[in-house]
Amino acid sequence: MHHAPAVSYPVGRSRFHGLLVWAVIMALVAALTAWTLQADAVLARHVVAAVLGLLTAAGALRQWWLTPVGNLTWDGQDWRWTSGGDPQVVDVAVVLDGQSALLLCLRTPRQQLSLVWPERRMAPPRWLALRRAVFARQSAHSGRDGEPMPS
Repeated sequence: MHHAPAVSYPVGRSRFHGLLVWAVIMALVAALTAWTLQADAVLARHVVAAVLGLLTAAGALRQWWLTPVGNLTWDGQDWRWTSGGDPQVVDVAVVLDGQSALLLCLRTPRQQLSLVWPERRMAPPRWLALRRAVFARQSAHSGRDGEPMPS
């Protein structure tokens, strides 16, 4: 088996993630508007749904705004996440593959989780190397059914 090349990739706030949040908020607004317009009167349930929708939208926008910024590095052996301090060894798992954006879950040895969204636009020449490293590492650590192999 060939090993993926070493790569270092900048990670920041993702346009893809932002557009996804925006699309969900617009769908929520459209659904609430249609539901309210079909009703004979605005009832308490409409107000509750609107308030919950606003809270959910605010939470999603806040999460997007506070996305971790740092550098994800594969040295051929381990993944390291650097964000304002010393590099931290992490396990990387792909949650979503959008071809030009990835949603990755980073897990520290202390089981702390972070979600990051590397995008092709951040470093186009290194994008394919990052994808190779992410997917090669993931397949090397999974069994036949996609389950992690026992250590």
